[in-house]
Amino acid sequence: GMLISANEYLYIFSPHFKLSDWLLQNLEKAARRSVDINIISNNWTEEDLQTLNDIGGISCHKLAGLKATCILDNSKALLTSLNISEWGNEGDRHAGILIESSQDVALYRTLKQEMLANLNLATPIKDQEEELSNDLVLA
Repeated sequence: GMLISANEYLYIFSPHFKLSDWLLQNLEKAARRSVDINIISNNWTEEDLQTLNDIGGISCHKLAGLKATCILDNSKALLTSLNISEWGNEGDRHAGILIESSQDVALYRTLKQEMLANLNLATPIKDQEEELSNDLVLA
């Protein structure tokens, strides 16, 4: 999978994000390989933010309005309606497309530029626990 093969960067954008054991293990491995990992979601749990913060090397961001999931590494991109959560997909029907940079350079480059633009619009969660606590108070 993309988390296993990423060796430079890994961008994960998902409206719904919830760590599973498999996802956590592979994010930890990618972080140990010094992969630049950025995750953007509409919503975060305090537990997931703290877990990712404890791993280190993973930047978490918030961006409202995400409607699809996109995972992009240094050689391919997956664009899908699938959420990155165990509870958000059961019984649902999803579709997606895998774009290999070696097969369609222009499409891969366009998608990467769009992801970087969204990353620039997203709000970084610096002190992840404090940021989430402030959001919960304001809500």
